[in-house]
Amino acid sequence: MKKAKPDKRLPALVKSKMYERGIKGEEMATYLHMCPGTYYRRMNNPEEFTIANLKVFCNKLKIDKATLVEAML
Repeated sequence: MKKAKPDKRLPALVKSKMYERGIKGEEMATYLHMCPGTYYRRMNNPEEFTIANLKVFCNKLKIDKATLVEAML
């Protein structure tokens, strides 16, 4: 059975907000307390992000919680 492709709406939202705020991937990884490799792996597999990670996205990138949840569904 094929593995379902992960939805890319969450990574697209995060990347666009990072671009708006001038935050690089390595910097976001630091905010999330993870190495850049883990950050990029989770961006490719967004279902691996924890609730704590999602809270950091909301706070650092000023993403509305409802918008973030919508991007995850």
